[in-house]
Amino acid sequence: MLLRRGQGVSCRSTGRVECFRRLSHKEGSISGGGAGVCTCDIQLYQRMGFREDRQAILEALQQGAYAFELRGVPGRNLFQSGTVSAAFVVDAIKSTRGPQARSDVHHQRPDVTVWIMKPTYQGQRWYIKCYLDGGTAWFVSVHPAER
Repeated sequence: MLLRRGQGVSCRSTGRVECFRRLSHKEGSISGGGAGVCTCDIQLYQRMGFREDRQAILEALQQGAYAFELRGVPGRNLFQSGTVSAAFVVDAIKSTRGPQARSDVHHQRPDVTVWIMKPTYQGQRWYIKCYLDGGTAWFVSVHPAER
């Protein structure tokens, strides 16, 4: 069975997620980069894209299900400091188009997709870095973009 771009496998026991080019029908036989992955109990999944994740982030914000990941750089999260409101962040994220967003892997948790959005909102370009975890939107940075 061939996996399409953006698909991978997740072990139900460990929760570890890896991306692969091919998963054969034989139990535990993975090709394309499966070193060190538990193959005892794997399931296919389709990673969500920007449109789906953006909608989930917006819903979490509107429901008050958001938190802040603490970083050592002061002034990088104007949302956390209260300088900008949740309503402001909602509108800025709504104004983000696909080419203004990219995803990356969380630096400590490879199973988490981090979104970096650079929308132009109210005449200014913004930098918003966030991710979803268990229905909560976690905000790492919200500040005017440097470039």
